Amino acid sequence: MNQYDIWGGFDRLLGKNAILVMIGRNDFPEALKQSFDSYKKRKFISYKNKKILREYSIFECYNFKSMPSRGVESY
Repeated sequence: MNQYDIWGGFDRLLGKNAILVMIGRNDFPEALKQSFDSYKKRKFISYKNKKILREYSIFECYNFKSMPSRGVESY
Protein backbone atom coordinates (compact mmCIF):
# COMPACT_ATOMS: atom_id res chain seq x y z
CA MET A 1 0.00 0.00 0.00
CA ASN A 2 1.22 3.51 -0.77
CA GLN A 3 -0.17 7.03 -0.82
CA TYR A 4 -1.73 6.54 -4.27
CA ASP A 5 -3.96 3.76 -2.94
CA ILE A 6 -5.44 6.33 -0.56
CA TRP A 7 -5.46 9.27 -3.02
CA GLY A 8 -7.43 7.44 -5.68
CA GLY A 9 -4.97 5.31 -7.62
CA PHE A 10 -2.54 5.76 -10.46
CA ASP A 11 -5.19 6.07 -13.19
CA ARG A 12 -5.46 9.83 -12.81
CA LEU A 13 -1.71 10.14 -13.42
CA LEU A 14 -1.69 8.46 -16.84
CA GLY A 15 0.34 10.48 -19.35
CA LYS A 16 2.01 12.59 -16.66
CA ASN A 17 5.76 13.02 -16.27
CA ALA A 18 7.65 12.36 -13.03
CA ILE A 19 10.98 12.92 -11.35
CA LEU A 20 12.62 10.13 -9.37
CA VAL A 21 15.51 11.05 -7.06
CA MET A 22 17.69 8.35 -5.53
CA ILE A 23 20.70 8.73 -3.26
CA GLY A 24 23.89 7.32 -4.78
CA ARG A 25 24.83 6.10 -8.23
CA ASN A 26 21.85 4.05 -9.29
CA ASP A 27 20.35 2.61 -12.43
CA PHE A 28 16.69 3.18 -13.22
CA PRO A 29 14.68 0.61 -11.21
CA GLU A 30 13.79 -2.42 -13.28
CA ALA A 31 10.30 -2.45 -11.76
CA LEU A 32 9.58 1.01 -13.23
CA LYS A 33 10.90 0.51 -16.78
CA GLN A 34 7.49 -0.60 -18.07
CA SER A 35 5.70 2.24 -16.26
CA PHE A 36 7.03 5.06 -18.46
CA ASP A 37 7.62 5.51 -22.19
CA SER A 38 11.14 6.74 -21.54
CA TYR A 39 13.45 8.23 -18.95
CA LYS A 40 16.60 10.31 -18.87
CA LYS A 41 19.24 9.96 -16.17
CA ARG A 42 21.09 12.91 -14.70
CA LYS A 43 23.44 13.04 -11.77
CA PHE A 44 23.89 15.65 -9.11
CA ILE A 45 26.77 15.88 -6.68
CA SER A 46 26.65 18.16 -3.65
CA TYR A 47 29.91 19.53 -2.31
CA LYS A 48 31.06 21.34 0.81
CA ASN A 49 34.54 22.82 0.91
CA LYS A 50 35.39 20.93 -2.29
CA LYS A 51 34.50 17.58 -0.70
CA ILE A 52 31.68 15.41 -1.98
CA LEU A 53 28.81 15.31 0.51
CA ARG A 54 26.40 13.16 -1.45
CA GLU A 55 25.70 11.91 -4.96
CA TYR A 56 22.22 11.63 -6.42
CA SER A 57 20.76 9.84 -9.43
CA ILE A 58 17.92 11.91 -10.88
CA PHE A 59 15.60 10.42 -13.47
CA GLU A 60 13.26 12.43 -15.67
CA CYS A 61 10.44 9.98 -16.42
CA TYR A 62 8.12 10.63 -19.37
CA ASN A 63 4.51 9.61 -20.06
CA PHE A 64 3.38 7.45 -17.16
CA LYS A 65 1.55 4.36 -18.49
CA SER A 66 0.65 2.26 -15.45
CA MET A 67 2.05 0.55 -12.42
CA PRO A 68 1.24 -2.92 -11.19
CA SER A 69 -0.62 -2.92 -7.91
CA ARG A 70 1.24 -4.37 -4.96
CA GLY A 71 -0.77 -5.99 -2.23
CA VAL A 72 -0.75 -4.84 1.35
CA GLU A 73 2.57 -5.79 2.93
CA SER A 74 2.01 -4.41 6.43
CA TYR A 75 0.16 -1.83 8.47
